[in-house]
Amino acid sequence: MARKVSRRALLRWAGLVAGTAVAAACTPEIVVETVVKEVEKVVKETVIIEGEEKVIEKVVKETVIVEKEAEEPVGFQGVIQYHTRIPPQTSTGPGIPNRVVPQLLATAWEALHPGIKIEFVESPGGQTLTDWINTQLIGGTGPNCA
Repeated sequence: MARKVSRRALLRWAGLVAGTAVAAACTPEIVVETVVKEVEKVVKETVIIEGEEKVIEKVVKETVIVEKEAEEPVGFQGVIQYHTRIPPQTSTGPGIPNRVVPQLLATAWEALHPGIKIEFVESPGGQTLTDWINTQLIGGTGPNCA
């Protein structure tokens, strides 16, 4: 059975995909540092020459390459707030399954990106989403994604 998708639903999903793309750009970058060290070693060797034992010391220089990961991941760590008019539901039921998908996507994304949490924030009723976001931006508490 074919189901029609409304323009509003299409725009909502497009916004979610765009928000996910922005959040994916915040992936922590692992920095690998390569260190080249020159090490001197003293090698002692016993050699028998004409019946006599002699100890010969040689200084050997060796180049060692050491790779180590950065101690802390570089990149964004924290909470990404996704503002929506209708918050995602954590339970399913008639008419609700489409509202579960954003939370499932957010949970899967958080598992791939430790240290980053996606938080859904419901916009207040009585005003348009654009007016509410503009008010938040003027107040300095604008959303990361909307």
